[in-house]
Amino acid sequence: MRTQVTFDCADPHAQARFWAQVFGTIVEDHSMPVDQLVAHGRMPSDDRILIEGRSAVREVAACSDPAGIEPRLFGTT
Repeated sequence: MRTQVTFDCADPHAQARFWAQVFGTIVEDHSMPVDQLVAHGRMPSDDRILIEGRSAVREVAACSDPAGIEPRLFGTT
């Protein structure tokens, strides 16, 4: 990753989807680590939500360019 830009926003998942469409990048999938954190009691299950059928952290989302050209965009509430 060359650069990361962080946004404070009301809906980081909507923000990540928007910027992924603008830049032609992908919304990052954090479902495996989120599920593991909840399963091991390291993250409260209330902090997990489902986005398009995948687990995600309620208050954060990111989109990135697999080629590493565009900046990583990280949204948080």
